[in-house]
Amino acid sequence: MTEKIRIAVAHSGKAQREVAQYLPANYSVIGRTLDNEGTIIAGRDNAGWTLDAYVIPRLGSALIHCDEITGDIGHVGPDFHVTGEGSVYLLIPLNDRARKWITQHIADDAQRLGEGVAVEHRYILDIAKGIESDGLTYETAPSREPNCEWCGAAPGEVHPPACADAIEASESCDGCGVRYDADEEDHADCAQCNRLAP
Repeated sequence: MTEKIRIAVAHSGKAQREVAQYLPANYSVIGRTLDNEGTIIAGRDNAGWTLDAYVIPRLGSALIHCDEITGDIGHVGPDFHVTGEGSVYLLIPLNDRARKWITQHIADDAQRLGEGVAVEHRYILDIAKGIESDGLTYETAPSREPNCEWCGAAPGEVHPPACADAIEASESCDGCGVRYDADEEDHADCAQCNRLAP
């Protein structure tokens, strides 16, 4: 009978080769954790050379703390990436589970962009709830504030003095928050949010 592969993370910040020096031949270093703080090791128990009885204590003798990763390790990270704002979102599958979910729940004639599916804003919330109710996960891209409409400065950048003065002398639309010159007539027909003045 073949032993199952066991995986553990050595938390030390030491180089992979340093961790590898303490491993028996049936275990090896397979990479670093995403945060680059730990070293991932994997192998099969063989006779007395086991993860519990040899590998973890041996690493501990070098002051390298090690934890076994248990549970479903076949899937790491979100299943979908959702990006977009406004009227259209893009639902991008990141693994086979997500691709299978799309074939089972999204119409074949849906608009595609590569593997991604274009989703109208009115349906994205229901799709996200369906993804979660089926035990899958998704990540969203952080929304991006637009650049300054007067000087083009990106969010967090310093505005030139003339622009900063103009911003101070402006007001914001109640509907969408877009700034307009206080001398303009009430920002009545806002093209940004299609808000009509009462």
